[in-house]
Amino acid sequence: MPAFIEKLDAAGLDANLDALAEILHTAVQAGASVGFVWPFLLEDAREFFAGKVRDGVAGGKRVLFAASVDGRVLGTVQLDMDLPPNQIHRADVAKLLVHPDARRQGLARKLMIALEDEAQARALKLLVLDTRTGDAAEPLYSGLGYKTTGQTNILQWLQQATGWTPRRICISGFRCGWGEGESLQDKTHPCTH
Repeated sequence: MPAFIEKLDAAGLDANLDALAEILHTAVQAGASVGFVWPFLLEDAREFFAGKVRDGVAGGKRVLFAASVDGRVLGTVQLDMDLPPNQIHRADVAKLLVHPDARRQGLARKLMIALEDEAQARALKLLVLDTRTGDAAEPLYSGLGYKTTGQTNILQWLQQATGWTPRRICISGFRCGWGEGESLQDKTHPCTH
């Protein structure tokens, strides 16, 4: 499947907003760990791209890539350079997403190679990303030469940061709850159990 990888400017983002939002929304619904929690609506995905991403692209602090097959945008990734002045040598890899209908066909690798080429052209010396241990993308990153520099146990972090120990934590809408008699549903999203 031949894929076309391109950088999108603000106008390109606007023209592809619906497709980009669909990819993000579908990925989150499929359990992608990309910084969003349920409920996550298609409109939330549109607002993310139309707001934060568009502002970064227009301001030159973010480069947005899109992967298209047969004219349909099926993947995206961002090179985020909106970092403090002491970190001009580095950038973050953000929101590598491939529509579930197009996974395991090499789009993510092609997107990452385009992102790395852009980073090299900008003389960036360090790319940083985060992923969930055991995630489907983890072998892709290691295959591209990324090294694990640390791991975070979210439950341990919550306890250290807040002094609070959850009995259960909700991951992508599965069984959840904060503590006795208090459900996560009361806090952030409607769990169904």
